[in-house]
Amino acid sequence: MIDRSFPSVFRSCRLFPLARVTGARGGAAQAALALHHGYSAIEALLSRVSRAIDGETSRTPHWHAELLHRMTLDIPAVRPAIIGPKTANDLRRLLAFRHFLRNAYAVELDPAELQQNRAAAIRLETPLNQDLDRLEKWLEELLESA
Repeated sequence: MIDRSFPSVFRSCRLFPLARVTGARGGAAQAALALHHGYSAIEALLSRVSRAIDGETSRTPHWHAELLHRMTLDIPAVRPAIIGPKTANDLRRLLAFRHFLRNAYAVELDPAELQQNRAAAIRLETPLNQDLDRLEKWLEELLESA
């Protein structure tokens, strides 16, 4: 039911050996872009969920962080929380990294930071899929009760 077109970020993060990520400059750039694109795909999914269920999306300068916060909220008579705290924490980390990457020109990527973000993306796979499973179950129950 939910288009989960983001699994490639998890696959990419697992396939990039640590030596490639922290070694050659090209490997770090590839890993950084995989994280950027993966986070962007997840954010797009959450944004579509917000528009479809909440009927709104904020477009303030801080809308990216607001979206993550809103997705953690249980809104009585509207919807349950879409993502849990573990998912939200790792997504906040990847959001911050994406912001850095988009705004850092001619800056060397810190291998340790890149590795921490890579680990966050890998860690995110299970809780995010569990969150989306719960959302699908809730939607199915909603349709059955209509």
